[in-house]
Amino acid sequence: MPTVTAVVITRNEAAHVLACLATLAFADEIVVVDDASTDATAELARQAGARVIVHAHEGENWDLNKNVGMDAATGDWVLLIDADERVSAELAADIRQAIQDTPHAAFWLPRNEFYFGFHARHAASGAKVLRLFRRGAARFEGERLHVNPRVEGSIGELTQPLDHLAYATVREYVDKTNRYTDHEAATRYAAGNRAGWREIVLEPLKLFRYRYWVLKGYKDGMPGLVFSLVTSLYPLLQNLKLWELEARGRRSE
Repeated sequence: MPTVTAVVITRNEAAHVLACLATLAFADEIVVVDDASTDATAELARQAGARVIVHAHEGENWDLNKNVGMDAATGDWVLLIDADERVSAELAADIRQAIQDTPHAAFWLPRNEFYFGFHARHAASGAKVLRLFRRGAARFEGERLHVNPRVEGSIGELTQPLDHLAYATVREYVDKTNRYTDHEAATRYAAGNRAGWREIVLEPLKLFRYRYWVLKGYKDGMPGLVFSLVTSLYPLLQNLKLWELEARGRRSE
C-alpha cells in the first residue's frame, strides 16, 4: 500500500495546529515545517507526534517552505496542508483510494471555503487546490504567492473536498491581504508588469461579478456578498500598489 506524508507549513499557529494535525491521523507520517514561530506552534506539533523542522524562509513566499517539507518526506505521496485546513474522514479515504495504482503524478483537491465562520457554498464553488503529489514530482518555483507547483506528470482530481477555515475576522483578512499584495505588487513590478485603469477597475469588478452572479453567490445570502466583496479586494489592492510603484519610478527618473 502506498504511504502518505502530510506536510504542514506553519508560522504562529498555536491556536490552530492541533486541530489541523488531528485530522491527519490517517497519514503514515506528519512533517511540520515551522517558520520560526514565536509562539508554541513547534512544541505543540512535536507533542502531537509530528516531526518538526524549524526553517525561517526569506521574504513573503512561504510556499518555498513546502519544498523543505517535500524534500524531508519519506512517504510515496505527499499531501500539503495549511494549518487552517482540515481533512475529513471522507477525503482521507478518497486519498487512499486515489493513490492505488494510479498513472497520475498529482491530484487536484476541491476545497470548501469558510470565511468569517460562514461557508461560501456558491460564491466559492469550483475552488480547488493542487496538494497531493508523488514524492519528487512537484516543486514550487519563483517568488509569486498562491502559485501552483510545477508538476512532472499527469494530474487527476479527487471528489471529496478539503475544508479551508480561513480568516476568523475581517480585520485578519485585511491585514494578511495588505501584506500579500505588498509582496505581489513588488514582484510583478520587478518582472516588468504594469497596471492601468483597466486592471485597477475591471479586474476587481470581473471577479465580483463572477463570484456573486455567475457562481450565484447571492444564494449564500449576506456571507456570499461579503465573500465576493472581500476577495475582490485582493486584485484591487495589488493593482493599485503596482500602479503606485510605477508612478514612484517615473517621479524618480
